[in-house]
Amino acid sequence: MSELFKRKTRKKVLIGPVRNRTKKEKKFINKRAKKIINILKGIQFYDPFYDDFQSDKIGTSITYQMRGAILTASEPIDVYVNPESVGSAVDIGTVVINNLKIKIINKKKLPKYKQCNDYIKFLIDYEKGKEPQTQFHENVLRNKEIILSNDIIEFDWKDYYSKNKDFLITFGMAFGYGQVEEPVSKAILCKNSENIELDKHKSYKNVLIGLDLLTKNILLKTYPEEYKTKATFHF
Repeated sequence: MSELFKRKTRKKVLIGPVRNRTKKEKKFINKRAKKIINILKGIQFYDPFYDDFQSDKIGTSITYQMRGAILTASEPIDVYVNPESVGSAVDIGTVVINNLKIKIINKKKLPKYKQCNDYIKFLIDYEKGKEPQTQFHENVLRNKEIILSNDIIEFDWKDYYSKNKDFLITFGMAFGYGQVEEPVSKAILCKNSENIELDKHKSYKNVLIGLDLLTKNILLKTYPEEYKTKATFHF
């Protein structure tokens, strides 16, 4: 296993925008990285903008790589909040399902709490360990319990899911649960996979289809009797 993904490695991980990172965001994050490295001698700063396998055209390799980074990170995990970042929501799902702590590094640049959307309110409240203040937060916790209580998670893909934070966090929780040594701890299926065309660019729809194939062609065929008795939930 790479040194970067060993549990005892001192590593700070950033969750934040990658594909559409602005110059201002890049400057802010780079400044943060230099500060961390200078203060905490010997620590690594993992930024998916530089460290993830961005040439992956499907999205699976990037998703696995970021999952591994998060599961082996030193807490709290740095979060740069950009509500448009799709990947960040999936990564947050991995954080939530594994009860990891976060630190919002651009909190001073966010609107006042009452002016924030429910996704940002959720992140602020999660950082503080507060009880749910929104229905969005309650949905996340409900879905977390569902995933923890079931071995097979099946999603019915809809096109609007590609930017839907509720789905993205839920998918991140299902995909991200477990140990770094395990490819995926939960068996993940896509109910309507036969009617879906893969995107030509990396996307979480592609990742979901890939996980569906993995589950059907390996897990269900290798352990058919065992999986017949496993608890399944359909989102």
